[in-house]
Amino acid sequence: MARSFNVEVFNKTIGGDATNAPQYRTGQEFYAMLGAADALRVQVIVEAVNAINTTVTVSAETTSAQEEETWKDTGVSALTVMVTSPAKTNQDVLRLVAGQHYGAFVRFVVSSNVPTATVRLIATGWSQG
Repeated sequence: MARSFNVEVFNKTIGGDATNAPQYRTGQEFYAMLGAADALRVQVIVEAVNAINTTVTVSAETTSAQEEETWKDTGVSALTVMVTSPAKTNQDVLRLVAGQHYGAFVRFVVSSNVPTATVRLIATGWSQG
């Protein structure tokens, strides 16, 4: 498989809540590119937190029509990154593999349990062709 792209698809300081964390999504400009890959690997980088024991969760959604109500979970288990110190944390998050039937578009959903965390997602896509 040849590597098609390696791009930062999310870089935001997000807010959260331990009981009702809001969800943040990758930008619409990345949906088609992410959906076109035969395989994806996504790395999460948590750069700044204001609390130890920060939890950042990333999951993937897919659709073939971009209307908000048509997105569904890919079935790939979400990964939760636990930050136990204020240092930067790197961790591979999700692998969406060839052979699965995802829609034409893919996006990532990010949430956190603390009021402030800076999160980056780096996506690498491969193509079989």
